[in-house]
This record gives sequence, structure tokens and C-alpha cells, in this order.
Amino acid sequence: MSIRKKLSIIILVLAILTVLTGTAIAAPISYWYSDSDNIGKWETSPKIWYSKIDPSGSFPMAVALGHAKLEWNDALGTSIAVTTNDTSAPIKFYGGTKAQIDALNLFAPVSTTTLGMTAYTDIRRKGVYTYGSSVKTWYTHHEINGYLVSRTDLSYNNFIKTATHEVGHAMGWRGHSSPANWVMTQGKIETITLSTEEKNHLHQIYVR
Repeated sequence: MSIRKKLSIIILVLAILTVLTGTAIAAPISYWYSDSDNIGKWETSPKIWYSKIDPSGSFPMAVALGHAKLEWNDALGTSIAVTTNDTSAPIKFYGGTKAQIDALNLFAPVSTTTLGMTAYTDIRRKGVYTYGSSVKTWYTHHEINGYLVSRTDLSYNNFIKTATHEVGHAMGWRGHSSPANWVMTQGKIETITLSTEEKNHLHQIYVR
């Protein structure tokens, strides 16, 4: 069976599901660089509230989140704000050592290899996109909690990259990329600037 025919069948099945469930179907999308079949977006630009538990000057949480805000605002056309005052902000990040994060009792125990984490506290399935012959599910985001780990084995750029990576998850990038020098790839990476491909991956959802 040809790819075109497979895609036609997928779209027909999804159309039937739309009628039955009321789920929205979007037009085909042009880019996909994640190992996940899910993606998300905020319907309005969110605020990020953060709490820096580790007071160490070598843990640049504020600078890292500020950089992440600028990178993703530029990529998505959003106006994310970062605050330490507005605890009603829908995105919350905590920063501290493994022991300090574990003491919050808000997350599963932190692994010794973990750099950061984003938890999708309140996301809602809205529909699907098609990319080639595959189907991608999209969600609206309403509440996100996460953390950044203060570790002595991380460089300044590692912290900046990790914050930008986790804010990317919070803004809707599900899963990870694979190129070794991309922000949305897992690991201790020095890259702190989003690639054009990473921007395109999520921007295409925000302009719909």
C-alpha cells in the first residue's frame, strides 16, 4: 500500500473519530524532530515562577531561566515572563541539590544523573496533526511543575542549557531530539542557543 493511500486512510479514520468524539483535527505539519509523538502549546503566554533553594552563587538559576525565556520567546513569538513573586504562575520551577529537591516531596526521587525535570501537571488533549504518514497528538498546557538540579559537576553553560531544555518541555516540546549539539537533546551539553530546526518544531504549533 502506498504512503499516500495509507495517509488517506489515516485521515478518514481521524475524521470519523472527530465526529464521534468532538476532537479537533489540524492540518498537516511540516517539521518533526522529536522522538515523541506528542506536542503541546499554551493558548496565552505563561509566567514562570521559580524558587532557588540552593543559595550558592555557582548555581545561576535566575540567569538560566532568563536566558531560556528569551530563547523561547524569540522562537515562538510568545511573551513568557519570569518571576519570584507570583506564586499563581502556571509554570513553577524549583532549583536545588538532589537532597533539597527530594525534601520538597513534590516529585519522584531525583536520580543521581538527573539534570532537570518537567512534570505535566495539567495538560489537555485537543486533537492531532499529521506529519507524513504518522499522527501527532497535541495538547494545551495549563499547569507545569519542574526542577533544575544544582550539581558541582556542571559548567555554567550546562546550567543554561538545562534550563532552556526544561522550559522547552514546559512550552510544549515533548520527548527529545537526537543531534548531539541541540538544546532539546538530553545530557550535559554546552549548547545554549536553539537550532533553527528546534524553533520550527514548536513554532509551527504556536502559529496555528
